Amino acid sequence: MKRHATTIILFLVALALGVWLWVDRDKVSEGERQRRENNVFAAWRREDLSRIEIAHEGETIVLERDTKDDKPWRMTSPRNERVDQAAAERLMTTLEFATRVRKVTDDAILGFDAPRASGAVTMGSLVFRFVLGGPSPRPEGSSYLRVDDGAPFVVSKELTEALLASSDTYRDRTVVPYLSLELARREVKHPSGGFV
Repeated sequence: MKRHATTIILFLVALALGVWLWVDRDKVSEGERQRRENNVFAAWRREDLSRIEIAHEGETIVLERDTKDDKPWRMTSPRNERVDQAAAERLMTTLEFATRVRKVTDDAILGFDAPRASGAVTMGSLVFRFVLGGPSPRPEGSSYLRVDDGAPFVVSKELTEALLASSDTYRDRTVVPYLSLELARREVKHPSGGFV
């Protein structure tokens, strides 16, 4: 038993470290936080990004994708349909690189009591919830934003516009996908009632 004591101790230390890392996976690491100290979201794990939800003006937009199979984005709310992948990519890029424009002064009216938009970004088990408040007087087009329970700050016009975009922004507008393997038949009806 004595000659295996070192091996047993090392095994237990490795096991404890593995459990600690597994339990701590849904938290932002200090390294992530330092690398993104001026970004809106304290961490960004693009490969784990599976859901974006934005609610505003009586509409809840939900974009989802299966990260295991690397499937394309789909809209599941307010309609269940394909999305324009380029538009979804633009939204992801805007969220990923969004920065804090400036801190908020104490006397500002922030508009969080009646937010213009709210939502969540899901990356694996890590979820960031945000609220878009009222417009900020400077710079032009900017707004107040709060992520989770953190202090509010001002964000850019670009992020504001992305969070206030309608679901139509993300709809796929292709009638027939180019070289689609799903296409079995195409039928076009003429106004006179015949087929073309």
